[in-house]
Amino acid sequence: MAFEPFYVKGPAYGGLIRGVAAAARLVLLHLNGGLVGETRLLSAASVAEMQRITPRGGKRDFGLGWFLAREANQKRSALVEHLGGGAGYWNVMRLYPEATLGVVMMGNTTGYDHESILDEAARLAWE
Repeated sequence: MAFEPFYVKGPAYGGLIRGVAAAARLVLLHLNGGLVGETRLLSAASVAEMQRITPRGGKRDFGLGWFLAREANQKRSALVEHLGGGAGYWNVMRLYPEATLGVVMMGNTTGYDHESILDEAARLAWE
């Protein structure tokens, strides 16, 4: 089944429609403090502010484009993430800024155990 044209109701919070490579570039932008190669797209202060999570008292705490599930914060090292999904897809971008690690996963399903997969990825030795 195909959904065409793709319509996003709420582009301010969920209008990124691209593949893994584009999402990985966004993750790298954040991990590199706003730099893409030697080109500065965001100030380091802007990147830090976007990733600063503010507790709000719900299931998730929010930054600017990034958020963190309260449960994840209690059992994992410092991270921020952005999740998204819909009819037939579930995606996640997660940053571990202190480890300079980012993970992007996209799946053709409405949900999967992304927490277990991401936890395992974070435990691997990355260079």
